[in-house]
Amino acid sequence: MAMLPQSPSGPLPYGLCGNIAISQPDTAATVTCTGTSACDGAGVCKPNLGQPCANNGICANGNCVDGVCCGAASGCPACQSCAAGANGTCGNLLAGADNALPNTCNGTSSCDSAGNCKKANGQTCAATTECATGTCVDGVCCGVASCPACKSCALGANGTCGNILAGTQDTVAPGTCMGTSQCDGAGACKAINGQTCATTADCAVGTCVDLVCCGVTSCPACQSCALGMTPGTCGNIADGSPDTVMPNTCMGMNVCSGGACKAVNGQPCGGGGTCQSNLCVDNVCCGTTCGAASVCMTCNGATPGTCTMVTSADDPNSCPAVTKTCNSAGACLLKPGQPCIINGQCASGMCSPGMSVCQ
Repeated sequence: MAMLPQSPSGPLPYGLCGNIAISQPDTAATVTCTGTSACDGAGVCKPNLGQPCANNGICANGNCVDGVCCGAASGCPACQSCAAGANGTCGNLLAGADNALPNTCNGTSSCDSAGNCKKANGQTCAATTECATGTCVDGVCCGVASCPACKSCALGANGTCGNILAGTQDTVAPGTCMGTSQCDGAGACKAINGQTCATTADCAVGTCVDLVCCGVTSCPACQSCALGMTPGTCGNIADGSPDTVMPNTCMGMNVCSGGACKAVNGQPCGGGGTCQSNLCVDNVCCGTTCGAASVCMTCNGATPGTCTMVTSADDPNSCPAVTKTCNSAGACLLKPGQPCIINGQCASGMCSPGMSVCQ
């Protein structure tokens, strides 16, 4: 005689159906419970291992873990999930993921793709093997294999590339910014001060002045950033040359002298310091002292700025205009009406006999 089906509590009376064991299929021809379903041991067909679930009661084995019916009653270890494995088994989480309680890998740690809990992005490291993502860049676990020039994973948030400070060079391979270049603080490698430029956008920290990157926004008149002894500083333009670069120019009747804009010879002056020659004679800039001890000479005559002879005119500087004047030969002699003894004393060359006065 054939054996009767068994129940968890023992044999059943003849003619009654017994419950199929937990998670076992029912392949009977009339009513089946197979494939994605299995028996729960209490005569109910429920979702099998690997099927989605919301609570333990949904699953045939009464064990819902990570949103699927799972074969691990106590849950999966850190960095593994029943949702990541096949048919309700624990499988490795993706790199960078964190598992849920009770087996956590979070905070300063994260999962690698092999089911291990390692350092999360942004944590300090010495080797790639320490990091969950398998990448150690600039001394921290990083989300990329390398940062471009002027960016560092040690400066970004949570293992991302952040901008290196303006004026700083990037010496870390493969993306470097060195030599005549430095970082601009916005993640770009640009020219250092003293290097040639077309616009300020070419310079890392300076301003493009006189076609070089400069430490100031502009140089004063008669100075140029292309001539400084230290790269990127203002130096004096050659004496006698004009400065045509805006905004501070020195042109027209002025030229550069000692790094300052001064008047050329012949221009009005109030003192020698305003003249290129440093000589202000007869109220004009002069090329010479114009014979300071000489008489009837002026720098403000027919050719201003050049010392010439005063003839047939007064020269208040060397020939007192009240009593004397310069004759046609540039000699300082007595004016008409002044007492005289001989003709040679008079600018006219005539001393009136008897009256003894210049004619």
